[in-house]
Amino acid sequence: GRIASPLPEDKTSVELGTEIQTALIGRPVGNEFVPIMDEFLKGYLFGEIFGRDILEYKTRKLATV
Repeated sequence: GRIASPLPEDKTSVELGTEIQTALIGRPVGNEFVPIMDEFLKGYLFGEIFGRDILEYKTRKLATV
């Protein structure tokens, strides 16, 4: 397959992940109980993985499961 486009340079993976997670769920989400896990999910799962443009969100969710 093709190489993914680079992530935007004007925001961190956590900022990008927060935008993507909010768009997918329909509202902002936070985890004050375990803040580092919230940062990890937003930065890595939603920012780094869902932020790539190889698969659309629906296919990516299916492949992740």
